[in-house]
Amino acid sequence: MDRSTKSAIESWLAIRVSRPLAVYVTLEVETLPRIAGSIQRHFEFPSIPIGKDLGEALLDSPPGRRVRDTQRWLQERCAAADDRPLLLTDVDLLFHAGLDRESTDRLDQMALLARASHIHPLLVMWPGSFDGATLSYAVPEHGHYQYWRRPGAHVIHTQVGAAA
Repeated sequence: MDRSTKSAIESWLAIRVSRPLAVYVTLEVETLPRIAGSIQRHFEFPSIPIGKDLGEALLDSPPGRRVRDTQRWLQERCAAADDRPLLLTDVDLLFHAGLDRESTDRLDQMALLARASHIHPLLVMWPGSFDGATLSYAVPEHGHYQYWRRPGAHVIHTQVGAAA
């Protein structure tokens, strides 16, 4: 983990009471697991691999209930956590179209994470970009691309080609 990432996370830790949700965002998706591992080792944050853990939790969930079951699952995980911020990795499942298929509810990923962060501070490893005002998941050409203007999260981002 580079010094700027370490410093940015330390800055977020100092304000996490007022900004409990932080996202580490980069378009260099292949670097996310390595950087998440460095963050986890250095700060000793417990980690939740969303794809694996949520995927297992939703195996028996009927399609019409997956949004509510996802919300409940994340809230329960946050409520059960110790006093250290949680590191959420492998978030792609939250953007899969099958998650809110056949549901009257639509999943707003940022709203989900913001609500959960009020239960427990979260640092989310986010594949996408941030331009100072707009946070995106993926790139426009990607089938699950989404964006949020003024996302309400503390954003830690790297530029493509920056040292990690």
